[in-house]
Amino acid sequence: MMRNLIAIAVLSGLAACGGGQETATDPGATKFNSVCKDCHGPDGQGQGRFPKLAGRPAEQLAAKLRQYKSGHKSENMSDTMRPFAQTLSETEIDQVAAWLATR
Repeated sequence: MMRNLIAIAVLSGLAACGGGQETATDPGATKFNSVCKDCHGPDGQGQGRFPKLAGRPAEQLAAKLRQYKSGHKSENMSDTMRPFAQTLSETEIDQVAAWLATR
């Protein structure tokens, strides 16, 4: 019982802080953070040679991820992305793209 009360208090405190709440519950954010963040930076803002993805239209991002996943390359497509895109399901691609579009 005491453990439950402590857990509730901790979770309530975290919710009051407002930080990370969306990330913890949004499947697109969760997947982005586990697969994409190391290269594309927090919230998809880009870093180094890895482009900014945040704010791009979801349809554009999803189409590009599907293109990488299929292995069908066009100009300016890095070979680096293919193995990452191949780990994503169709649903995850849509979720990540939708989340990034709102950043």
